[in-house]
Amino acid sequence: MVRELRECFGVEPSEVDGHYQIRYGALAVLDVRIGEDGKSLVVTTESNLDAGDDAGGPGQAEIPGTVSGC
Repeated sequence: MVRELRECFGVEPSEVDGHYQIRYGALAVLDVRIGEDGKSLVVTTESNLDAGDDAGGPGQAEIPGTVSGC
């Protein structure tokens, strides 16, 4: 999971209480963890409402529209 966050977003995730978090572009926080059953992925996002339309992150143009394409 950490490797994929690095590859897709080009930033180093931080670990907070067993969750992995990044800040990227207009995302104030992207929080990812494995679900309690060990078979699901739980993703929570918080938007930066002050970000403008051009608020991209590193490598924005290179990131496909879906994570599976990273």
